[in-house]
Amino acid sequence: MNPTQILSAGQIRQKVRRIASQLYETNFDEAALVLAGVAGEGYELARRLAIELRQIAPFEVTLVLAVPVRKIQVAVLVNRNHTRYPIAADFIGLELVTTLNEHVEVVLSDPAREGVYLR
Repeated sequence: MNPTQILSAGQIRQKVRRIASQLYETNFDEAALVLAGVAGEGYELARRLAIELRQIAPFEVTLVLAVPVRKIQVAVLVNRNHTRYPIAADFIGLELVTTLNEHVEVVLSDPAREGVYLR
């Protein structure tokens, strides 16, 4: 039995343009956006979205290849518990209550300044 085509190439282009527009609308105030595509068709989708976004959005768009994994776990040194990002930390070094106006700076790559700073 032959598979039934659900979307044509033209319809896919239209859907990709719409998703890119939604990504831009959701992230219009960001300076940059990183798209991660899982190897194979997921990467191809991310590549096409990056092309569309670069045409309509003023921010930098970076494309990275993500290898397929069974589980993603997030570790953070400091968790502020603000819902700015739709990702929850699984492993937390320090829970810190801050206001949205306060900035937490983590410095690990400069031995002279290594530390966590509240600004």
